[in-house]
Amino acid sequence: MAFSDFENIDQVINKHPLKIKQDRFLPDVAIQLQECFLEDINFLMDMKSVDENENFFNDSFIFPFLREAWKRHRKLKLWSHRPLAYDDDLCGEPDYFVSYLPDDVVDRLINRPVLVINQAKKENFTQGWGQCLAEMIACQKINDHPEVTIYGIVSTGLMWEFSKLQESLLTKDSILYSINSPHQLFGILDYIFAECEKRLQKI
Repeated sequence: MAFSDFENIDQVINKHPLKIKQDRFLPDVAIQLQECFLEDINFLMDMKSVDENENFFNDSFIFPFLREAWKRHRKLKLWSHRPLAYDDDLCGEPDYFVSYLPDDVVDRLINRPVLVINQAKKENFTQGWGQCLAEMIACQKINDHPEVTIYGIVSTGLMWEFSKLQESLLTKDSILYSINSPHQLFGILDYIFAECEKRLQKI
């Protein structure tokens, strides 16, 4: 069953039982973004039409924020639209995922994926989270270290939701974050990238 076949979280946990809770696990942190980055974001916000396609939001908002966070964490590798598979039941192509980048990395090697990011197509967070959770479980199984936290993000580009998978517990942050608070959003992304980097280096 491909990641894209999962339509909601219930469908995932019926095949891969987990406990789920909502909690505010993310810190209240903000990091200042460069003025040129903010100018680009503001320009795109002002110029977007009322009927933009999904690629516009992906290219204009999701990837730029991920790229800025990635710049600060060079032990990680950000993959875009790259196949990821544990078995025939957990396979597909996440929009983005992040893996470990050791010093002796071989080009194109996927090493210990720990963070997956999905775009909420047509603003459908329910389906976005079904796919994202399936991808998080695949990452956990690929790593074969269930004690390592796997993070998940679902975003329209304008609105962002976050979760983490620790062994058999999925915790979904209860706050919906907005691009209207770019410094806060970037602070959260930087925190998650830092947590991924720190935990991977302990293995």
